[in-house]
Amino acid sequence: MKFRTSDGISLAYTDTGGEGQPIIFLAGYSGVKEEWYAQKVFFEKVGYRVITLDHRNHGSSSQTIKGLRIARLGQDLANLIDYLHLENIVLVGHSMGASVIWAYLSLWGNRLVSHIITVDQSPKALNTDYWPFGALDLDWQNLPFKVQGVTEIQMTKKPVNAMIRQQIEKTNQLHPFNFERNLPLLVDHLSQNWCDVLMNIDKPQLFLTGEQSPMWSSAHGARCVSLTKQNEGMTYEFKGVGHMPHIESPGELNDVVFDFIR
Repeated sequence: MKFRTSDGISLAYTDTGGEGQPIIFLAGYSGVKEEWYAQKVFFEKVGYRVITLDHRNHGSSSQTIKGLRIARLGQDLANLIDYLHLENIVLVGHSMGASVIWAYLSLWGNRLVSHIITVDQSPKALNTDYWPFGALDLDWQNLPFKVQGVTEIQMTKKPVNAMIRQQIEKTNQLHPFNFERNLPLLVDHLSQNWCDVLMNIDKPQLFLTGEQSPMWSSAHGARCVSLTKQNEGMTYEFKGVGHMPHIESPGELNDVVFDFIR
């Protein structure tokens, strides 16, 4: 299925339909909606309306040079929500997908949202004296020179389920990701600071982290909780897992998210 954004870009999505509470899953940079195969099967089975989305230039969505910034992807999410007439939404975002959620909340607020779950994403990706939870050793000085290296990191620490791997590989063969074209999007993603957004959300927030994430320390989860209103956020660490808990430990992630939102 596809829909057209307010700036004319065709984006691919899946929607199981039904009367259940909607839950939207958003992949990270270079990721595809097929990554959420295990979540789609599980959450549909327990009664949710499951929706996945390919960002512009990702997966089956249109290729473009327009809007390669997180704010535009946040608007794309708003366009999808409006197109499907959704409310009481659970938002789940992995890596850059979490940034897209925070951009959406910054632009539109959380009136239509019930729960927010982010998967191994620090709200501030660049390191500073007061925020040592950024990506690798990236800071404002070295970002232009080291950003390309982020795409070369092995993100997983545990073997990926064979069925999920096949789904992802099939999509990547049909729709190869153009890293060079999308480098501005990665730079914009890594340049953002969403800490103030976390502080102003008045809905339940869950910060999932990978103990062995190659991107940043899992300690960022507890720091995120401290930013939430009255420290009411929650965090959960996946032991022995890297940057992609949803495909490294899909069953565990499903259980944790289900317990949180029900």
